[in-house]
Amino acid sequence: MTESSIAGKYDKKSKVSEVLLLHNDRNLNRFRLRYLGYCKPYRLDSWICTATKLNVHELDLDLTLGFVYELPRSLFTSINLVILKICGDVSLRFPTLVFLPSLKVLHLHTLAPLDKDSGVLA
Repeated sequence: MTESSIAGKYDKKSKVSEVLLLHNDRNLNRFRLRYLGYCKPYRLDSWICTATKLNVHELDLDLTLGFVYELPRSLFTSINLVILKICGDVSLRFPTLVFLPSLKVLHLHTLAPLDKDSGVLA
């Protein structure tokens, strides 16, 4: 079996979704997503929101997508998130309500440049 036929059978995006959805425990200690290339925002939203629903304690995102991605609002109200690391093509558009009572570590690295007019990373 060639490498290209194996790649065709196993779509990495589907595997990430499948692993998250089939996670048996109600708690997820760490979710690390390193993504290089194009990915539809709805998939990223789905993965991050699912990790948040699984009470993720450490979320580490390193995204090089070719476009600026805005994080889902639900991430900013996670009561279990202790460590949040964000790197890459990500926009931090903070919602009106930010409630992260367990957050101890916030690591931001090489984010999208700040838009002077809106005051938002974009």
